Amino acid sequence: MIVKGPEAPRLFLHIGAHKTGSTSIQMRFARNAETLKRHGVLYPLGHFPRFPYQHSEIVDMLTPERVGELASYLGDVLGQATASGCRTIVLSGEAMSNLSGEKAALLHDAACSAGFRPIAVVFFRPYVSYVRSLASEMMKKGDRFVTPRELAERLAGFDEAATTERFASAFEAENVIRHDLADGEDCIPLLDRDIGLAADIPSLRVNRGIDFATLCWLNAVKAELDMPLALASRLYSEAFSSHPPVLAAEIAFLSEVAGLVRGPNGDRFKAELARLEQAMGGLGSLEAQLDYLKRLERFVTSLRRHMRRRGVRLWLRRRISAAFGARGGSRGAVPGTTRDLP
Repeated sequence: MIVKGPEAPRLFLHIGAHKTGSTSIQMRFARNAETLKRHGVLYPLGHFPRFPYQHSEIVDMLTPERVGELASYLGDVLGQATASGCRTIVLSGEAMSNLSGEKAALLHDAACSAGFRPIAVVFFRPYVSYVRSLASEMMKKGDRFVTPRELAERLAGFDEAATTERFASAFEAENVIRHDLADGEDCIPLLDRDIGLAADIPSLRVNRGIDFATLCWLNAVKAELDMPLALASRLYSEAFSSHPPVLAAEIAFLSEVAGLVRGPNGDRFKAELARLEQAMGGLGSLEAQLDYLKRLERFVTSLRRHMRRRGVRLWLRRRISAAFGARGGSRGAVPGTTRDLP
């Protein structure tokens, strides 16, 4: 293994972890790559077509067959750094946090062989926040109901201590920077401090959208009515505007997930969830309760109107199919006419 001294350019590998604001970091660096160069920081772009703003595809090169390709890529990065006068290089890809100890060591050795001093930076967030973020991603990706068991299965492989230990073993502990974010804490200024960036680079927020309580509520609607998320979201927004629903749906969903998560993460999840329940505020005043009920009625009315139109369309489709003698007719009515709604 080739070990470079402190005079070697520093290669910061921002490895995630998942759901800690990685995309915001990557988009911010990608959009300000030229400005970063003027401050001595290279964020190389243009090599990976699938996700051009980040570097997770490096993990695909960590095989005996492709390690030469990785060496060539890192040599090219070093050439870019030398040409632009940058002594700090940042590669970012949350997929790197899932590397095995063997592949983390391979990445470290390849970086050292290319002439870098590699440093891994990893962020972790409070467990309930991580679960919320992962669940939000799952709920927004498709139009079907996300079950608590599906989410619990996705959580099974998450282990902060194991991730840190793998990289500390491969990179040596002093070359691994771990941040445990407080709830709501921003990772961007912490990473700027790690890499020594003092410039005022504009932050960029991505993945904004519906709050998690609302997503849980809409997830339940999908389960009952087989309704696409985009449509349910639009009807919800029209009815509630900026007023989120009570957190009962969120608490119910997370409580069921917590009962399925085993081991230390399960215990931690239950403890954090108990604190969340204690801190949860309800609809305190009579005026707030009445306002919420009016908005709820507006939402249900929208659902009824939609399902009524949907029922008419399905009825017409069946009549047309019967009139023209089509075999099989339509796919069948989707449950949820006005009679099915409360």
